[in-house]
Amino acid sequence: RRVVAMAAGWLDDEAERGAGERRKQVVVVVTEGWSVMCFDHNLQLVWENSIKSDFPPHASLREVAVM
Repeated sequence: RRVVAMAAGWLDDEAERGAGERRKQVVVVVTEGWSVMCFDHNLQLVWENSIKSDFPPHASLREVAVM
C-alpha cells in the first residue's frame, strides 16, 4: 500500500475530557487504493474503510485532505 496522505489529530473534543485527563492522538492515513485507516496513539489499527465505491471507476487522486 502506498500512502498518499497522512494527518494526526484527536477524535474527542477537548471539552469532553475530564480534568487532568490526557488526550490521545490518532493518525489517519489515505492510501493510493482509496483506503482510509485510523491508528491509535500506539499505532494500532482502530478502523479501516474503503472509499473507492464512492467515486467513479475512472477517478484518480490529485489532492487529499484529512480533517
